[in-house]
Amino acid sequence: MRLLFLGDVVGRPGRQAVTSRLPELRQRYKLDFVAVNAENAAGGFGITEAICNELIDAGADVVTLGNHAFDQKEGLVFMPELYDPFRAVDKEVTACALKQGVDAILVDFHAEATSEKQAMGCFLDGRVSLVVGTHTHTPTADERVLPEGTAYMSDAGMCGDYNSVLGMDRGEPLNRFLTKIPRGRMEPATGPGTLAGVAVEIDDKTGLATHVAALRLGGVLAPTEPRFWVE
Repeated sequence: MRLLFLGDVVGRPGRQAVTSRLPELRQRYKLDFVAVNAENAAGGFGITEAICNELIDAGADVVTLGNHAFDQKEGLVFMPELYDPFRAVDKEVTACALKQGVDAILVDFHAEATSEKQAMGCFLDGRVSLVVGTHTHTPTADERVLPEGTAYMSDAGMCGDYNSVLGMDRGEPLNRFLTKIPRGRMEPATGPGTLAGVAVEIDDKTGLATHVAALRLGGVLAPTEPRFWVE
């Protein structure tokens, strides 16, 4: 199985990076499953039904979210009750185990602390196909297959304009750091977007990973593609 996960889509540049490149990538790599984190897709905060449909039409099989999921008016009124993520994921993975209830399991861990993400990778090693972090909008260089066969990456990065502060125009973030006084709403940067994510080759017999690599195309970051899909 060939799985592609794309990191946080931030604003219009991120959406354009996904919608312009994903259809061709899906065909060229012969992808079986594509997941896209889109919790910053609507003006940098949350998502709308129209944007969700746009990403699905471009080739996403599932859209994941995060802490901004309910920022738009289409969101819920009340946030769900907070729950320990380790116990929560253990419950779900136990209820629908790899190769018993599903062919593959992807865990998008939307969290700030790298240590917490690494701990989740260790906790789920051998039980899921991929643990990938989102939320920090900065791609890490630690993609690897863990000892028991789970692909891992601390953060997939963002799909958006990297000449920015986490995808946002530099002006307001700099103002807040320098003056501590908000002057307005943060707005997404509008430069060329980079498509950033992680590619995983999964063994059809075990549901565990055999190869993992970063994928980055367009924008200002150095491009990289999974060699095991292009050679």
